[in-house]
Amino acid sequence: MKIQKKNEMKIVMVIMVIFMTMVVTFVNMSINNGYDGLFLTKWLKAWGLAFATAMPVVLILMPSIRRFVARFVIEEMMEDVEELEKLENEIHKLKDFNA
Repeated sequence: MKIQKKNEMKIVMVIMVIFMTMVVTFVNMSINNGYDGLFLTKWLKAWGLAFATAMPVVLILMPSIRRFVARFVIEEMMEDVEELEKLENEIHKLKDFNA
């Protein structure tokens, strides 16, 4: 099954929230409660609550987080422009040297 590119990030977010909440609740339950006959039941209940809490939080915060991170990301095009400017400067130096 293929998904559209526009939905890729949403699918990634859901999968990340599933796994992160599973791991965090498993570790937390293991440390705080140990393993007993009801561990699986308690863990699934805790995981369900964690997922139901985390997923809406991620969906609400993700646009703001993306905008924040975008402030610090340099576009590849800018790197290409800088590289072209360096090459142009080198060409001018060579022309001046040969003149």
